Amino acid sequence: MSDALVTPALITAAQNGDRDAIEAVLKDAEPAIARLAAQAASHYQRQGAADQDQLENDGRVAAWMAIGRFDAERAGEDVADSFRGYIYKTVARSMQDSLRGQRFDGCAGADDDAIKVFGRMVDQADGDLYLAEQMCRHVPPAGRRLDKDRARAARMAWQGRTSLDRPIGEDGATLAESLAESLGVPEDMITADDISREYSRVRVATVRAVLDSMGARQADVLRHDYGIGVDQIDTTEDLAAVLGTTTVVVRKARDNAKKTFEAKFIQAYTNTPAEARAWAGAAAAKRAEGRAAARK
Repeated sequence: MSDALVTPALITAAQNGDRDAIEAVLKDAEPAIARLAAQAASHYQRQGAADQDQLENDGRVAAWMAIGRFDAERAGEDVADSFRGYIYKTVARSMQDSLRGQRFDGCAGADDDAIKVFGRMVDQADGDLYLAEQMCRHVPPAGRRLDKDRARAARMAWQGRTSLDRPIGEDGATLAESLAESLGVPEDMITADDISREYSRVRVATVRAVLDSMGARQADVLRHDYGIGVDQIDTTEDLAAVLGTTTVVVRKARDNAKKTFEAKFIQAYTNTPAEARAWAGAAAAKRAEGRAAARK
């Protein structure tokens, strides 16, 4: 911004709602907005083309909102310099947020730390984003693990719309083509949420299929424990009464059922031995964590 144009009097007038003063401030900020937008778009081009026009629009809105938020009383003697710096930082921050929205398909909660953790898990999962999402919750050291919502947001952020072009069948059909056909909508209307729901549907179907392949008593215990297709039962005593057996039998069946389900689900859901080993390792780590917590 220009020292000659931005004066304390102009700032005061703009903050008081003077339209001419506001326009003067925004006009003076325009070169900085354009420069920041161009730099941001160029920097992130390797991750997917960023919309420079949209970045500039977001920057103008941020500059306009910053006028009213600027605290002249805390700015010190050089109000004009402080004001210029505040506008610049606000615009730059706004563009970072806008880039995250463009790159990450509008995924709320996809913070930088979560994405870094997810990126490391993607490497360990040999590029399988859904395996990486699960691994984020169990594999990283304590304090770096992601909860369910952050892991999902990071996966969707990383995924963006690129996975829509990923072949998923022997006929070479892409995920976008498959979902478009099943949902009855054009491919360009498929969203990351559609992808998430599809994979969720597959997981649910896999869980039900695995339960159906297990012994009746073990399957019944798990179904009632988690409310899968039946009413959830909270206590071992109540479950024993419903199944017409003893609590000792229920506890033993539950322990065996969890081991059986884990092995069968991993075998059914993973695509490669490497994925199966990663899932098994994540499950073992989670069990160890649970045992450690129980001992405290």
